[in-house]
Amino acid sequence: MGIDRLSKDQAGAIARDLDADVEELLSRDLSVTRVPEDLLHGASFRRL
Repeated sequence: MGIDRLSKDQAGAIARDLDADVEELLSRDLSVTRVPEDLLHGASFRRL
């Protein structure tokens, strides 16, 4: 990836950004989202 070292502060900032992104995705109402059936074939689901 081209990254040799990360400081604790940099790693923490990346983790906070990822946490915020995941929280936003998990809070979305997916009941109104149309998912093409071909994306679901062979998909595995994990319960969180």
